[in-house]
Amino acid sequence: SVTGLNHNDTVYARLTDGINYGDYASVSIKDTIAPSIPTVNTNGYVSDTWTNNNITLTFNSIENESGLWKYQWSPDGINIYDVSNPCTWTTDTRTGFYVRAVDYAGNYSGWGGGIILSKDSTPPTANMSTGAITENSIAVTVNASDGLSGISAYNYYLNGVFVVTGGNNYNYSGLSSGTNYTLRVDVIDKAGNTVTKTVTVSTIAKTVANTLKAGDYVTYPSPNKNLECRVLYDNSSGYGVQLITSDTVIDKYALGANSDFDGNKTLYNNVIARLNEVADIYNSSKYSTARCVGSVPNNPSQDNAGYFTSSYDYMIPYNGQFKDTDTNYITDYNQMNSLGILIIGKDYWLASRVVNASRVSTMFHVRRVGAWSGELGVGILAHINDSHPAATINSFGIRPVFTLKSTIKVTGGNGTSSSPYTLGV
Repeated sequence: SVTGLNHNDTVYARLTDGINYGDYASVSIKDTIAPSIPTVNTNGYVSDTWTNNNITLTFNSIENESGLWKYQWSPDGINIYDVSNPCTWTTDTRTGFYVRAVDYAGNYSGWGGGIILSKDSTPPTANMSTGAITENSIAVTVNASDGLSGISAYNYYLNGVFVVTGGNNYNYSGLSSGTNYTLRVDVIDKAGNTVTKTVTVSTIAKTVANTLKAGDYVTYPSPNKNLECRVLYDNSSGYGVQLITSDTVIDKYALGANSDFDGNKTLYNNVIARLNEVADIYNSSKYSTARCVGSVPNNPSQDNAGYFTSSYDYMIPYNGQFKDTDTNYITDYNQMNSLGILIIGKDYWLASRVVNASRVSTMFHVRRVGAWSGELGVGILAHINDSHPAATINSFGIRPVFTLKSTIKVTGGNGTSSSPYTLGV
């Protein structure tokens, strides 16, 4: 019995009678037993789970004959490569991994392992672009791709604060108007690699031009006090955004004098400019320009009236000295009527003239709106008849109209009577 032999050892033997020796006989020792199928220790890695870390693999096979020579791996049992033990997998790929043991006699074990290695250490590529932007929302679209593991999640942030995990489109809502925001998305692939993209963009400023509608309630910051107003014209009117006071700012503003005919004549001729000047007292130049209701909305100083003439003998000395009837009031009057804000329980001036003439007298008036009827009334400033010219004083309220600058911001409120819009520069 010969022990302690190894593969490729040779055992020799010969016979002897004590004196004479025969020829040697020999036999070669061969290993024909394959190693055991290797077990694979993945050191915590779970087969077919994407990771961005290197994967360490350790193999174990039992070989009791010629000894373990090496390990080999294959993705498919056809293409075979030598592999060290332990093995550190560093390649970004997804592949099957089978391993076998080879002994020094050239015996091959069966294939072990059968795991799938999924490694991706490359971040996705991405870009973020903005879509629809409103006063309180910003839409974004993210175009992202990942050539290996694929996209897992889109995490959205607003000014550095996490908002939501979503798809490649998201609409940031509930924002403040006219405010800069930093929008961020983290695009994460299935291996945990992340690419971050940010954009800084501002919501549309909530201005009077894009917010106020005819009939809305607005608080106007007049120099002396806030005035409750209504939107007389919005930006779709072609006149810009114009506010009219809900009430008169002066209940009784006198035009004319009882004894000054020449003064009343001059005042009558210049009444549109005079009433506009009074309205301007309540204007804040940072916010608007002002006019008296009844003047032309887009050209308050417009005065196309010619001079009144008559063949009546009593008028001859005054022919061409008094302005004729004009129709300035029509646009404002009709708009107030359509919005239901014509009647306010007080008489108020309209910056517009009217002449009533007959064969016995001629009266030069300034128009007004009746307190409860809404009907057009008049205030007589000058009266000429056969006997003598006369001058009269009249007192009615003033309702300014403010034409807001288009850049004025809406800072609060919702346009209702209980929550009027507030304004800011």
